[in-house]
Amino acid sequence: MRLCPCGQPVYRDTARCRTCLNRRARERYAQNPEYRAAIRTQAAQWAEANREARNAISRAYGKRNPEKNRAHRRVQIALKDGRLVRPSRCEACSKRCTPEAHHDDYSKALDVRWLCKGCHERYHLTTIST
Repeated sequence: MRLCPCGQPVYRDTARCRTCLNRRARERYAQNPEYRAAIRTQAAQWAEANREARNAISRAYGKRNPEKNRAHRRVQIALKDGRLVRPSRCEACSKRCTPEAHHDDYSKALDVRWLCKGCHERYHLTTIST
């Protein structure tokens, strides 16, 4: 059995284990804006062409992550009925935009930080690991 430099068994016909492959992909994604844009474009095109499959994936995600799903729905409802107001600037960089709601704790569904797409993406790329 072939081993990755980290000591784990390699994944299929690659020279790295799954963990190292994922880490390298995340690093490439984080460091290369053109690559990020290409991946987003591919994902959007696939979702448009495969709407039923995309909906099934979304439903499955909601079932696997009920607390996250509940928090996201509560934010949507609160925005709609006026209990929560989306600011016009990012809390992190003050950029004028339509910020996204970020939950630090999903059990506190309406306690969110409003981050622009770039700051939200950077936050997740630097704080979440597999």
